[in-house]
Amino acid sequence: MPESKKVVLKVDAHCDKDRMKVLQSVSGLLGVESLAMDLNAKKLTVIGVIDPVAVVRKLRKRWHTEIVTVGPANV
Repeated sequence: MPESKKVVLKVDAHCDKDRMKVLQSVSGLLGVESLAMDLNAKKLTVIGVIDPVAVVRKLRKRWHTEIVTVGPANV
């Protein structure tokens, strides 16, 4: 069984409306267990059995997105 990962992304979202849209679009991906977004630091944390590249590909359709870290989820 694949391991859960903790992926931290930098997402260029500016307001609360953007934050909600980012969370909505990522929550629909298969394998997502947990989401958190810090709008001030512009960082999105995704935990689950996910492909980080798939998450970035989904978000880059609307926002500039970069992978900051990928590691094991210490849940």
